[in-house]
Amino acid sequence: CFHAENYLDLLEYPPSEQNGFGIDGFRYDHDAITNPEIQALLAKHGLEDDCPLPTDSNARKILWKYCLSVAGTSWHAASLLMGGSADEDERDVVIHWGGGRHHSHSDKAGGFCYVNDVVLAIHRLLHSRADGVDDGMFAGIPDNQTSSSLGDKSTPRILYIDLDIHHPDGVQSAFYSTDQVFTASFHRFAPGFFPALSGSIREKGGSGTTGLGYNLNVPLPAGIGDVAFIRMFRRLLFGLVKSYDPHAVVLCLGADGLKGDELISGSGRGCDNLGGFVDFECTSTLSGEGWNLSPEGLAECVRIAAALCAGVNDVAILSVPSKEVIDKVSFQDAEPDVMVDQLTSEKKQRSSAYKANGKKRKLLILGGGGYTPAQTARTYLLCTAAACEGARPGMMWSELPKDIPAHDYFPRYGPSFELVSEDKKLEIFQSYSVNDSIVGEANDHQLLREGVRAIDLACLYIDHDRAKKVNQRTGLGNGQVKSFSFNGTNQDEAILTEISRKRKKEGSKKSLGGRRRKKKIPSNSRSQSGDLETKKYDRPGDSIAAQIFTVVKCS
Repeated sequence: CFHAENYLDLLEYPPSEQNGFGIDGFRYDHDAITNPEIQALLAKHGLEDDCPLPTDSNARKILWKYCLSVAGTSWHAASLLMGGSADEDERDVVIHWGGGRHHSHSDKAGGFCYVNDVVLAIHRLLHSRADGVDDGMFAGIPDNQTSSSLGDKSTPRILYIDLDIHHPDGVQSAFYSTDQVFTASFHRFAPGFFPALSGSIREKGGSGTTGLGYNLNVPLPAGIGDVAFIRMFRRLLFGLVKSYDPHAVVLCLGADGLKGDELISGSGRGCDNLGGFVDFECTSTLSGEGWNLSPEGLAECVRIAAALCAGVNDVAILSVPSKEVIDKVSFQDAEPDVMVDQLTSEKKQRSSAYKANGKKRKLLILGGGGYTPAQTARTYLLCTAAACEGARPGMMWSELPKDIPAHDYFPRYGPSFELVSEDKKLEIFQSYSVNDSIVGEANDHQLLREGVRAIDLACLYIDHDRAKKVNQRTGLGNGQVKSFSFNGTNQDEAILTEISRKRKKEGSKKSLGGRRRKKKIPSNSRSQSGDLETKKYDRPGDSIAAQIFTVVKCS
């Protein structure tokens, strides 16, 4: 449903295997290196450099099986979320760490990605209603009630959030012209970073399509740490879920944004995530250009997403854990009975706060980049525990052992051999406060400031578009937006409104002593009814929205 047939045929059967001698009589194992026609064909489909098509027949079979496994597993993971079949129960959270190949296009490989399992999984969710097996995705929504103003109950909406340090160009291009999928990405956008031709904050969706305004790129600065990253993530997730109201959230987690990742900060084996059949060195010249995230920081983002999708309210999600969890009272040295009592007490406190009274949404978690094996494995273990937070509060921070358990690869986790860093846990917990906001920190960096503004404007745009579509569907005002609330998506709106009121008052006071002349209105500016054909903005937010829409359409 996404990849081109000729591209898949090339992956499965290179030219030499079509009829024994090749389509044009070439032998692929030899002519792939020497024949310019085959080289041009491979280059056209991106099967070179970081995505080579192996010349060895056994390696090609492994590659094809790998593509089938990655794509098929993500497709099956999406199917599990839908439920409704006789032999399978409905799932709320599904994880596929082998997925997340977000760079592949419909007919072109790139960035170690031969097939785009992310797009295939989202397509499975989008077409689920037509299959009649997705009742779980629409549970609790009456048949005669629209689930959102962006569409009726038969139209699923998917929120895709990518936390890989590289921009998901393949996923963005696949859904650039539709409003059924909102694509949001945190990534690096700088010279030398792949992909070079996408990821700008100006890319808002296809001009003249329903996808305009439903694509959000938020480039983040080099060296960003856990606290700022988590705050940006919360602002994006809470804002988009409130405005876009998705049925399902797809989260792509790359571990290549962690501090010390070999692809960004050094040299490593580029073939590790492809099963070992591609043999070449990846030497990075981007030392110092990556992020400084920790496995605990990325897992905290997963915990927040899992809790929100489980219907937990924002206040409970961001509540500061009890002192016992922060200090942890050295569970490793405590008596078994004491440890069990403290854990039980903490789980009861957290469970009472985690009252899932809100709307529940499906959550699909996929992997991504990650080129330091031990660090990536520890990250995905923590993220797996964090994904259970919606159903089992406290599992990530309270129930996991402090140290890495003994196993065959234990020496790779030195020198600390920690599974959960106490210092990182304390840093994250202490960052949660009543006045917790990214705005103050964003003022210290232009990219963060631009990112905050881009997130707020994206939510503002959705609110405006939602109100317009509601009126069009109901026939109210012939599609003209009469009035609507921005629901506090932009904290600056209240300030701007107050400033505007003060200026109006000051202006009216100054004009009392002078004579005010009426402007002459040209006759051609009047409509047949005699009313002016001009748009009136009741609030500064409306004017700002109109300016942004104009900029978006022009870009």
